[in-house]
Amino acid sequence: MRSGLFLILILISQFAQATPVNLPPEAQLPVLMLNQNDEQLYLRGIIPGKGPSSLCGPASAINWLQLEYGTFDKDQQIRLLQQAELLSRTQGIDIHRGLIEPQLIQYMQNLDSLLGRTHRYAGKGRYFSDSELTLNDLLSPEPQILLLRYDSRPTPPPPMGRRDRGPRGGDPMIPILDESEIRGFHFVLKVTADSNAQEILFLDPENPSRYSRARLEMRLNPRNQKPELRLLPLSREDLASFTGGGPLLWTALSAIEKDLP
Repeated sequence: MRSGLFLILILISQFAQATPVNLPPEAQLPVLMLNQNDEQLYLRGIIPGKGPSSLCGPASAINWLQLEYGTFDKDQQIRLLQQAELLSRTQGIDIHRGLIEPQLIQYMQNLDSLLGRTHRYAGKGRYFSDSELTLNDLLSPEPQILLLRYDSRPTPPPPMGRRDRGPRGGDPMIPILDESEIRGFHFVLKVTADSNAQEILFLDPENPSRYSRARLEMRLNPRNQKPELRLLPLSREDLASFTGGGPLLWTALSAIEKDLP
């Protein structure tokens, strides 16, 4: 246990040395950061019924505030999330139906207005330009909220005489899934990046009590053979809540960032 904690501290130190971002120690994250599935969100009726949470975007926005200011306790975080939700409703935005990037920016502006602050936000990738994300778009040390697409690996037709679903190609340890099994979208908060290693450190709102890490690579989409920016989680604990159905492909579609002067 101690050796694992020591390794995490080394990794965070490496990222901190590569960038000017001051990151809170990982041990503080369970208190500082908001989980999109926090039981209080259900107990207070913010997440309707007992359904799944679609608050990955709003929770990432709250955690971005915590990363910068670190001054909000859990009750204040939840109140802010709810008040910004009410403002969003008057603008025709339902945060429980899953947000697209422009809607999340509006939600973040609502948070700013509640706090008496003004920020301008910019974006890269879909909805913001005609081009796909590149490696350089995510290797800035500045925080960004990323929209990721996750989907199951495409299943090729089996060879003649073979009906099993075993491994293939360059991923010999990854089982093949049916394309229809899993597909969706998920916002995460990238807190910093190491351009030398081409890796990012991020907070997954499904598990914000630890720093997650992923390597970035440009790869071809196996379905359409177009280049896309892939995230390769570096441990089994990174994005772990999504692996129940098997390994997934993670693709970065867009990045929201502050429009710095």
